[in-house]
Amino acid sequence: MEKNTFFLRALTSLLFLGLLSPIFAEEKIPLQYGGKYIRFSELTHIFQSLKIRLHNPTLLGKLYSKTTRKSLRFRIDSYFYQHKSLTKKLPEPIRYRKRDIFLPVFLLDTIFLDILDMDVVYEADKESLNIISVSEKEAIHPEKIELKYIILDAGHGGSDPGAIAGDKTYEKDVTLKVVYFLEKLLRKRFPELKVILTRKDDTFIPLKERTHIGNEKLNTSTNSIFVSLHCNAAFNDKANGMEIYYLDQTRRLESYREYSIIQKNLIPPGRKMEIRQIQSGMMSSLIQRRSLRLAETIHYKLRNELHPRIISRGVKRENFHVLRESLMPAVLVEMGFISHPLENKLLFDRKIQMKIAEGIAEGIRLFARSKDVQS
Repeated sequence: MEKNTFFLRALTSLLFLGLLSPIFAEEKIPLQYGGKYIRFSELTHIFQSLKIRLHNPTLLGKLYSKTTRKSLRFRIDSYFYQHKSLTKKLPEPIRYRKRDIFLPVFLLDTIFLDILDMDVVYEADKESLNIISVSEKEAIHPEKIELKYIILDAGHGGSDPGAIAGDKTYEKDVTLKVVYFLEKLLRKRFPELKVILTRKDDTFIPLKERTHIGNEKLNTSTNSIFVSLHCNAAFNDKANGMEIYYLDQTRRLESYREYSIIQKNLIPPGRKMEIRQIQSGMMSSLIQRRSLRLAETIHYKLRNELHPRIISRGVKRENFHVLRESLMPAVLVEMGFISHPLENKLLFDRKIQMKIAEGIAEGIRLFARSKDVQS
């Protein structure tokens, strides 16, 4: 009886806020154009506070919630939209057909999380969107963090799909989606932290440019970290689990990093070369220790979030390009095996993607609090 009373109170609150239709229950909304689009009119049957204002001559539009007063702006047939003064790109443009507006399914998470301020659990296929549950988004209390920049690297993209599963699902799509959730989480939890993305959409970015994006920020602050997200794959489809990598540093790689530190002027110029070489060696050692620490803290928190659905394969060392070329603490997160049938489904599950983002965010938070323990 107490459970039913609580449910009715929660449902009444949602109805009062105008966020849900009075007849809300788990239901399916048909999708259009091969599962890529949803009719806006179908969406408003459930989320009645959503509105669109369209200026016909210019085809400029504003999607907003009457309840939260939050909004995003777009133009019909454009791949770009604006939200909180940021311009972002969609995989498909917003369309106007048959006196209705068709929204890319990719935009739904922004609408649910940022416009409605709701946590909507849903599943989508090529036929329909199945809304399973709707609840108020958990409040995130802003915190300070002892970091200036974090570079988030969504692996692969564009013409480089990364690992491809048997059902033709791509690694590049998982990495971009998790980075999307992680970026939002970090911005809300740590407002003063500058979050930089190596790619914001399905674009090919060369490996050299990815680390260059991060290293450029070192001119402003050396208090930065680099986190690259990937999915694993193996010929053996029984291989599974997540793992975290940091640089497998040899003496040769250490010398290369020390040289790069001097070339980048991370050691103040004007001093004797012998002094600069000593200081670059100290900085290189510090980067390596902090990379290990970052790998350990992310692994610890990610394992807690995902176990037992995705098991841990531990913290490992490897000579990946983004780890070797980053002049800051850097890790590469293999979130799971896209070649494993069950893990593939988990990696494309929105709830699991959000758990991965939460685990990484908590790992970064723990790192920032304890990064100097081993220094």
